[in-house]
Amino acid sequence: MSLGFTNSMRRNMSLLIRTIAMSASLSLSLETLAISYVAFTPEDAHTLWKAMPHCAALRCIRIHDCWLCGTHEFITWIPLATQLQSVCFSSIDLPDKDCAELIRGMDKLPRLEEIELLSTWAGASSAGAIAGLHRLGRLRVLDLSRNPHLQDAGRVAEILKGFLRFPRLELQKIRLASCSPATGEEVRLVELAGLAGLAGLVVRAPRLRRLDVSYNHMGTDPTVALGKAICSSCMDTLSELGISGCLLGSEGVVGIFALLKGRCRMLSRVRVGNNWAYNEGAKAVAECLLASGKLPLKVLDLRENAISAAGATAIARLVAKRGCEYLDLSKNDIAFPGIKAVVDAVTSQTTTTVEVLDLRSNPAKDEGAEYVSTRLVKSGRTVVEVRIEQTGMGAAGARAVASAVRKRGGGVLRRISVSVEACGLDGKLALWNAQEQERKVGRAPVLDVVAATQASA
Repeated sequence: MSLGFTNSMRRNMSLLIRTIAMSASLSLSLETLAISYVAFTPEDAHTLWKAMPHCAALRCIRIHDCWLCGTHEFITWIPLATQLQSVCFSSIDLPDKDCAELIRGMDKLPRLEEIELLSTWAGASSAGAIAGLHRLGRLRVLDLSRNPHLQDAGRVAEILKGFLRFPRLELQKIRLASCSPATGEEVRLVELAGLAGLAGLVVRAPRLRRLDVSYNHMGTDPTVALGKAICSSCMDTLSELGISGCLLGSEGVVGIFALLKGRCRMLSRVRVGNNWAYNEGAKAVAECLLASGKLPLKVLDLRENAISAAGATAIARLVAKRGCEYLDLSKNDIAFPGIKAVVDAVTSQTTTTVEVLDLRSNPAKDEGAEYVSTRLVKSGRTVVEVRIEQTGMGAAGARAVASAVRKRGGGVLRRISVSVEACGLDGKLALWNAQEQERKVGRAPVLDVVAATQASA
């Protein structure tokens, strides 16, 4: 049984304890408790504390976007749920000192396997508390992303050093990504002081599946050292690698993927965006993944890498062979020949549906818009969403998109997004008429005309 509690129920907090008590009386096992958008008072925290005796089966608790300041009693009830396996706190206003006490309380949970602290006030005290956890070697998941007060490299180094107390780790997922790419923030969690510990952690985690250290500006040499650590421990299990925004350059991207080539056969989610990898980096990524397995790719993110048609052609060969459910090539320098190669590779798929094909902010011009329209939009097959905003599409390209939308058949296509900054009045009218026709015939609209500011996000 799962129970969700949101701000809409705020006026009757006692409902929470009554619901939990009732579940116990009816022999219903409450396994998941999710609370979001609530400003807790001390009375509310006491209510939760009283409810804990009824939560013998509670396995997972998730607290999101809640105001907890001034409710010290709140942190005392977590250790009472002795069967907890997963704890997630995101976007909470809990001071660093209380956050550290909360973490130390988690050490009393004998079954705890997952700790997620996202967008919190965790700082120096919390870093020390995490590093001192006796159960650190047993954790399967640790996610400390988007914590600005952990940006001091020494604090993260302290956490990583705590892991090195154990000869073997059970970690399957670790995320130290400093920020969400959508925010554009650049808060570095891992710098040179912490990289030795990061490589040492990876060496001790042979079951590691997901590793994300994006937006930490690590540079070339340390990231290549991280690649060597992966090869020596978890190359048979690693399925996700996130190194976006790490200032690798083409040398760093080529270096790490040359090491991984032919070794990480489970790797299916790769994020290398915003690294200035150029064509050399794109080719290294493509060659690595071509040699590393036959499983369909889930995610390939190569946005903002100054890739041109030559790099896009290498990626197209990869997609033609392995498929890809989410392909992001936005904000590069891919002209029509590269766009054509990618679209041809996507349309050649017979078993894989591409959920998102992102070609924004590439100089595809009218030729690219027309080709995408002809091959992807008109048939409606293969791709669920395609994005071609800010590609220099003029009136001719807009008319081609509009014509394809009007004539499209069935299929899986749900959205094509375009922007009209270069379309002129004729192009804008063609797109508007296509939208109106879809509404008149009662079809779910697929054409989405976005503003230039949205397209650049």
